[in-house]
Amino acid sequence: MAPCVPQALLPILDCGTGVGTLSWASSAGAETYEVTAVSGDGNPLAFSTNITSGFLSELLCGQQYQITVRAINRQCRSVLSSPAYLSSVPCVPQNVVSELDCSFNFITIRWNVSHGAASYLVVANGPEGPVTACNTTAQQCRLQTLHCSSSYNVRVIAVNQQCNTSGSSILRINTVPCVPSHVQGSVNCTTGDLSVSWDPSVGAISYAAVAQTSGGYASVCNSTGTACVFSDLLCGMNYSLAVSATDGTCNTAQSQPVVLSTVSCKPQNASAQLNCDTNSAVVSWELSDNIKHHTVQATGSDGHRIDCSSSDHSCTLSGMHCGQSYNITVTALGGVCDNGNMHLFLQSAPCAPSNVQTSLHCDISNGGVVSVSWVQANGAESYTAVAESNNGHSYSCNTTAASCDLQELQCGQIYNVSVYSLAHGCGRVKSTTSQVQTAPCPPQNVSAIVQCDLGSVLVSWNPAVDASQFRVELESESTGTISSCNSTNTQCSIVHLPCGERFNLSVVALRGSCQSQPISDLSISSAPCIPQGVTGTVDCVTNSAWVSWNVDNGAESYTVQAVRDDGHNSTCSSSNSTCNVPDLGCGRSYTFHVTASNAACVSPPSNSFQLETAPCALSSILVVAECHSSVIIVQWQRARSGNSLYIATAEDQDRSLLSCNSSASSCNFTHVQCDKEYTIIVAASANQCSSLRSPPYKIRTAPCQPSSVQADVDCQSKDVFVSWDPSYVAQSYLLTVVGRNGDLKTCNTSDNNCTLTDLHCSNTYYVSVLASNENCTSLPSANITFQMVPCEPANLTANIQCGNSSSASLSWVGSTGAVVYTGLAQSQTGTTVYCETTHTSCTLEGLVCGTVYNFTVQAKDGFCNSSLSEPQTKGAAPCPPAGLRVVPRTVVNDTQILRASWSTVNCPNSEYLLALTGSIQGNSQALFDLASYWTSRRFFEVPLLCGSSYSATISARNSAATSDKSAAITGTTVPCAPLNVTFSASSAEVAWNQSLFATNYTVYGVTSSGRTKLCMTSQLLCSVTNFSSGHIVVTASNTAGESEDSVPVSVTAGRRRR
Repeated sequence: MAPCVPQALLPILDCGTGVGTLSWASSAGAETYEVTAVSGDGNPLAFSTNITSGFLSELLCGQQYQITVRAINRQCRSVLSSPAYLSSVPCVPQNVVSELDCSFNFITIRWNVSHGAASYLVVANGPEGPVTACNTTAQQCRLQTLHCSSSYNVRVIAVNQQCNTSGSSILRINTVPCVPSHVQGSVNCTTGDLSVSWDPSVGAISYAAVAQTSGGYASVCNSTGTACVFSDLLCGMNYSLAVSATDGTCNTAQSQPVVLSTVSCKPQNASAQLNCDTNSAVVSWELSDNIKHHTVQATGSDGHRIDCSSSDHSCTLSGMHCGQSYNITVTALGGVCDNGNMHLFLQSAPCAPSNVQTSLHCDISNGGVVSVSWVQANGAESYTAVAESNNGHSYSCNTTAASCDLQELQCGQIYNVSVYSLAHGCGRVKSTTSQVQTAPCPPQNVSAIVQCDLGSVLVSWNPAVDASQFRVELESESTGTISSCNSTNTQCSIVHLPCGERFNLSVVALRGSCQSQPISDLSISSAPCIPQGVTGTVDCVTNSAWVSWNVDNGAESYTVQAVRDDGHNSTCSSSNSTCNVPDLGCGRSYTFHVTASNAACVSPPSNSFQLETAPCALSSILVVAECHSSVIIVQWQRARSGNSLYIATAEDQDRSLLSCNSSASSCNFTHVQCDKEYTIIVAASANQCSSLRSPPYKIRTAPCQPSSVQADVDCQSKDVFVSWDPSYVAQSYLLTVVGRNGDLKTCNTSDNNCTLTDLHCSNTYYVSVLASNENCTSLPSANITFQMVPCEPANLTANIQCGNSSSASLSWVGSTGAVVYTGLAQSQTGTTVYCETTHTSCTLEGLVCGTVYNFTVQAKDGFCNSSLSEPQTKGAAPCPPAGLRVVPRTVVNDTQILRASWSTVNCPNSEYLLALTGSIQGNSQALFDLASYWTSRRFFEVPLLCGSSYSATISARNSAATSDKSAAITGTTVPCAPLNVTFSASSAEVAWNQSLFATNYTVYGVTSSGRTKLCMTSQLLCSVTNFSSGHIVVTASNTAGESEDSVPVSVTAGRRRR
């Protein structure tokens, strides 16, 4: 018979052991029971028992089992019991991982879903004991309010309605290190180093100390210990010191800053300016941050010591001893280290010369020469003696000895004489004053009046207050005889002057043993002597009288007077020994006498004599002449009876004679010359003075062709003066000049010269002259040419080479006719530099850097200079600074400081401008163009982002001009830290992305015991051995340095996480 179906099946789970206990009611007829448990995913468990209870010990976690019981005896098996259900213990959470938030010290725990879990408990055991951090149905939990620098053991427990699991494996987590505390700093006043220390942070493997100024410049010091030394900080700055810690994974925030001042800078641009008048020195310097006070101490070569102090930028050293060398020390006091000293050297003002003596030598020059002597003074390198008169005139002499001569002093003055000591860098130190009176002045406005009737001369002059008397001397030029007179007033007479002599007149003023320079540029003549040897003859052709006499040296001109018997006068004048009295009447008696004259007097008349002119019986004659003909036709009226031979005579202005004869009523003069005035008569016999003669007839021939034509160019006015030999018969002249460019100029004149204006420069002109009288015009003169003044050169360009002793290259467009050019550069102070060339370019040497010049050029043709060209104004610029060098320095927050330095240019008062252009990370859209401000320093620091390429140039400028840019220096900053660093535990390889401009990469292992270099490569991966746990960081490097660390990768035994 079959057993009954088991009833009251009851399963119970032991959460601690995970074993299920089963019990059921006994079934009638049952010998054994068969128990079957099937999990939700089909896994069965079964056992047999002869009692009404049993155990399920191999239950899978997180399953719900359906349990049935069957009763069994030897004959039959019962049907299955009603099922009962049992849920096993939840599975232990797997793959529990953590993620640390470095910024907020939060830890996020994540795990996989646990089968059978209805919720999860996260329990953390730390310094404060066990803490239930989360009770959640999710698969993650954030642990907050954790202690810094602490280790927490974290496990995750799965929970359902019946049981909790025993929990996951324990995960040990280190929190962010604590911010370093008790940060302290100190300054080493000897070395200038700044030391910083702090308390250790548990878990930290290294520290970064940052020293930062208010201007943003920062310096970083890395250390694995609890102290660090900054050795490259700027002097005289307030630095904010802060320290952060890192455990290789997280960096802490920076500590509370500590402000510390570095050692005081040496005073910058310190200088000492001496005031020679007061013998004091103003010592000045540039003010610097954190410098509250400066002290100045000066010690002289004689042991004298003075000092001063100031909270401003200068102070005054008073009471310096003259003629001493002082060593000056300027000390900056900043309250930290007061050892910032600057040393200067200064020579005090020289002492004043003493015992100044003067001596006048009045016979040497106009006012005399004053010799000055003195006792030499300490500290004086040279001396200047200065004489100043009451009317403001001054003269000086310079010497290194103890005496010198003052020359070119004005006469008649009282001079105050002082001697000044001179030394380098100092003005003048004045001695006491001595007075000296110079020689009297020569008499002024000297005049001489010759008293012709008395045979004396009266000399007068202006009054003079500095003279006691005057002396007048007359020296005969012919005999050397000296006549003189003295006077205490303003005039003096010398009598009994011989006639016909010239005298040199001199007048001097006297005072004691000193006399003025003589006034000796005057000369006078006494009255001429009466002319001697006077004789005369009649010229019957011209009906004139020739009178002669002996020439006397004292006469300048002579006058002949002829008085006719009816009282009519005729005269002539001459400067030599003969004179012709023209146009006398026919058949009249004349009385002649001669007088001599000069500028002052006329002599008495000479002895007189008489002459009679010939009668004129023939009637008038007719004369016919043609222009440019060598023949003159003379016609007359024959006598009514007789067959006489008539002789015609022509006399020119030089008394040369032509003649012809005929028994008829006309004859011809041949070989007639141009430019003659002929006087013609006809006589009935060879005796020109016979009574059968005609009255004189005058005729002029044509002017000769003008000769000796000469053109003189006035280089200044650019006018041309044209002259030629005068024609005796010409009444006017026509001058014509024609230029090669067609320019035409004419001039009508009655003189034998003419001035032409407004001619064209650099032009060649052809010249001709015509002479005309009332009848005829001459042939034109032979052509001559002249060259006008060169035109000023055009299109001047000036290119100045840089440098202190620089040069300038000039070029221009040449001028026609120029044979040489002069280039000029004139500074604003009047200094001029020249160059000369036959070409259209030249080079000016020796220009001074920092000076502005006006450049011009002038053309020369060997006779005249052109006007100066239009000026070009340019300054002599410094050369681009040499030695530009860019040195990469510290890297902070992906930014590298570049320090650029260069050499000083050899040009005073120069400033510098640094310029950088480039791109960031090779991005054509991320370009930069930076420039410093103009500075007199020879270095400048510029921050650039990592991975930047740059081109650096340096320029210099002064008050005159700015230099070109120097040759560019190119380079790159350090690479940026590599990105996407990964670690493969299976292959033990570290990989990363490329960093621009990197040439090498270095992999470091970071643990609590320090930082170890694992490998270095130029590739993008690296094998790592012998490193089981900790953090891995990668840096990129090039010639500019090493980048900051990459984001750390955590490595644990058998796994890695990022």
